[in-house]
Amino acid sequence: MERKKLSSPIIAEKIFVVATTVMFIIVFFETKTSIHPLFLLLIPIYAGIYYIIFYLPDTLEYNNDALYMKRKGSEVVIELKHIDTIKMTSIMIGHRSLWKIKYSYNDETGAARFYPKYFSSSFDDFCRKVRVKNAKLEIVNFSWSFDFDI
Repeated sequence: MERKKLSSPIIAEKIFVVATTVMFIIVFFETKTSIHPLFLLLIPIYAGIYYIIFYLPDTLEYNNDALYMKRKGSEVVIELKHIDTIKMTSIMIGHRSLWKIKYSYNDETGAARFYPKYFSSSFDDFCRKVRVKNAKLEIVNFSWSFDFDI
């Protein structure tokens, strides 16, 4: 069965982060003055943004029966009936929200995080297909939590 992409590769955001990283490095080495305390404050904030954009989201595809999650060179297959929650987190890049999918199977729980594709109906289609397979599915369209837990 043909797979549909659920997650976005967020290429524009990644290009922006790399470009600002290069600019920060150039400014840092060209000033040749002492490091301003605010610059030191920006480093952990920037590291957090870098983590959220490059390492936190998973690459997701789906079909009528399963969700396919690509992580670190391997692929995890989760049947749609085992998905319990689809939740929007409070993490946003521009107008894109980071979504979290929680699943459970054989007393094990897990989560996948992703940015849905722009200009695509795949996210709504995915939610409908999961609802058909699991009538107890909980979809949370707003949350204040960051959801770094599993």
